[in-house]
Amino acid sequence: MVLDFLVFLLLNLEFCLEFSAALLQ
Repeated sequence: MVLDFLVFLLLNLEFCLEFSAALLQ
């Protein structure tokens, strides 16, 4: 489903942001 794909992209984006923030600290 398209909605499942969008939710997956959102979670993936949030994970990437938190991961880069942890790396920069």
